[in-house]
Amino acid sequence: MNDLDIKKLRKSLKLTQSELAEKLGVHYKTIQNWEKGGTIPESKKASIRNIGILLSEKNTDYSHLPDNMRPDKGVVKEGEIGYALPYLSNQVYLLPLSARPLEINRSHFQQFGDSYERVLSPVKGADFATVLSDDGLGPEFPDGSIVFFKHIDPELFIEWGKVHAISTKNGLIIKRLSPGSQPGSLLCSCSDPQFNPFEIPRNHPDIHFFKAIACTSIK
Repeated sequence: MNDLDIKKLRKSLKLTQSELAEKLGVHYKTIQNWEKGGTIPESKKASIRNIGILLSEKNTDYSHLPDNMRPDKGVVKEGEIGYALPYLSNQVYLLPLSARPLEINRSHFQQFGDSYERVLSPVKGADFATVLSDDGLGPEFPDGSIVFFKHIDPELFIEWGKVHAISTKNGLIIKRLSPGSQPGSLLCSCSDPQFNPFEIPRNHPDIHFFKAIACTSIK
């Protein structure tokens, strides 16, 4: 039996199985299966928890929610679920690890996105999400967590020391960015000693930058 009461959630939101399925990016038969006790994928459970749609009067652990969605912060009232509705449509594609060797740009998901699972993002503006695996970016971004990324222009602004996804012709790399040794270069690094730091050009037509804007841990 799942620890997430999907049927109770759906009825609280006054949604049909088909309506909830559409908002979650799954088939309505998937909702039927979940309501009968079927296994909910961890990525879906994490995304659902993030937007607070499983909030109930009996659930007083709000630590997994953003501050602006936490009743214990005084922003929303205990037991309110309807406030989560605006976040249900905030879906992004979950880039699987098998797709990481691909170059990611603005047109990528128009070509391949329909084959990817969609997950709910805790923040607006995310372009895609992916699961970290042995990336050496903990503790802020632990392995196994879902990280959400937003496209940025590196010529306008880069937050040094922050995690970014860099799309190159050889695939997607996820590293922390620092100033490089030469003007116009960037140093890509992580805390894992098995991955040596390296430098890339800051401005190149074949390189696209995405900043990590949210992280959902999977437990």
